[in-house]
Amino acid sequence: MVNDKPSGKSPQDNRIFTTPFIVLMFAAFLLQFSMSLQGTALPLYMQEVLFRSKTDVGMMLTAFTMVSLVFRFIVGGFIERFGVRLMMIIGSAIMCVSTLVFGLFTTLPMLFLLRGIQGAGFAFQSSASNTAASYILPKTRITEGIGYFGLSMSLSQAIGPLLSLTTVDLVGYDNIFYIFGGIAFLAILAAFAVKNIRPDEDDTPSAAAEQIVEITASAKTGFFSKIIEKSAIMPSLCFALTGFGAATTYAFLPTYGISLGIGNIGLYFTVQACALALSRVTVGKLNKHIGEKRLLPIAMCMMSVSFLGIFLSKSLMPILICGALYGYGNGVMSPVLNAMVINRSSVHNRGRAISIFYAFIDIGFGLGSAVWGIVADNFGFSIIFAAAAIFPLFSLALYMTKLREKKQAVPAV
Repeated sequence: MVNDKPSGKSPQDNRIFTTPFIVLMFAAFLLQFSMSLQGTALPLYMQEVLFRSKTDVGMMLTAFTMVSLVFRFIVGGFIERFGVRLMMIIGSAIMCVSTLVFGLFTTLPMLFLLRGIQGAGFAFQSSASNTAASYILPKTRITEGIGYFGLSMSLSQAIGPLLSLTTVDLVGYDNIFYIFGGIAFLAILAAFAVKNIRPDEDDTPSAAAEQIVEITASAKTGFFSKIIEKSAIMPSLCFALTGFGAATTYAFLPTYGISLGIGNIGLYFTVQACALALSRVTVGKLNKHIGEKRLLPIAMCMMSVSFLGIFLSKSLMPILICGALYGYGNGVMSPVLNAMVINRSSVHNRGRAISIFYAFIDIGFGLGSAVWGIVADNFGFSIIFAAAAIFPLFSLALYMTKLREKKQAVPAV
C-alpha cells in the first residue's frame, strides 16, 4: 500500500466543500470536459468525414465502453494498492496521448483500438476520482456530496456539446483532436495536485450493510470475490438498465436532429446538463425529506417519459423539455444509487465497489450504443427512442422487487 494521507475528517467536520474536494472536482471536470467535447464530435466526424455507417459509430462507442468495463473490474485493486492520485494521473495521461493521435488514423481497426485505449484511461481516472470523493466526504452527507461532485460532469455536459460543434466550425475536424488532447493534458496537471487520501479507519458500513454482507458472504469465493463487491450489484444493475436506454441520446440524438431538420440540437445536452446540475444541489434535501424509496421511482419514471417524448417530438422545444426531464431524473438517481453502493460496502472494498458501479454503467451504455446502432440502421431512428423508454421501467421493477425481498428477509422482532 502507498503511504496515503488520511482523509483528515474530524467527527465534527461535516463540510462538503473542503480544499481537497474542490481540487478533486476540478481535476475530474477537466477530463470529463475533454470527453464531452469528443462525445459530440466523434459521431459526426465518423459519418461526415470518414463516411461510416451508424452501426460503425455505435461499435466505436462500444469499443470505448467495453474496454472501460474490463478495466473497471481490476482498477479497484490498483486504487487500494497504489492510491487514488497515481491512478488519476495514469488515466489522464492515457486519455491525453490517445486523443492527440486520434486524427492521424482513418481505418476502423485503428479507430476502435484508440477508442478502446481511451476507455481504459477513463476507467482509471473516473474510478479513482470517485473513490477519492467517497473518502473525503462526511459519512452523514454522502448522497448530497456525491451529487455536488457530479456537478463536474454536469458542467462539462452543459458546455461541451455546443463548444464541440463551435470548435469544429472554427478549426475543422483536422485540428479538433489536438485541442481536446490539450484539455486532457491539463487534467494530468490537475491530477498531480490531488492529495493521496486513504479512508479513515473507523469508516465502517452501516448496520444494514453489515446484514447484507453477512447474507451474501457465503457466496463470495475465489477469484470472483476478489474483483466483485456483491453488495454493489443491485444498484449498479439498476443504473446499467437506464444507461442502456440513455445510449440512444448520447450516440444518436445529434444525427437524429439533423435528419429531422432541427437546428441547434446540441441545446438538448445543455438543457439536460443544467437540469442535472439543479438536481445535484437538491437531491440531498429531497433524499432526506421523502426518502430513497419514493425518490428513485420518480426519477426513473422521469427518464422513461423523456425517451418517449423524444420519439413523439418533431421540433426543438419538446426535445429540450425531454432533456430537462432526463437530466433531472438522472441527476437524482445517480447519487442515490452511488450512495447505496458506498454505504453497503466496507471502506477497504470501496474502490472495488465503486469500480463495479461504473463497470455496470459501461455495460449499459456500451451494449446500448451497439444495439441501438444496429436497430437504427435497420428500422430508423425514431423507434430506438420509443424502445429506450422501457428500460428505466425495467430498472424500477428490479429495484421494487429487491425492496420487497429485503422486507421479507428481515426477521420479525
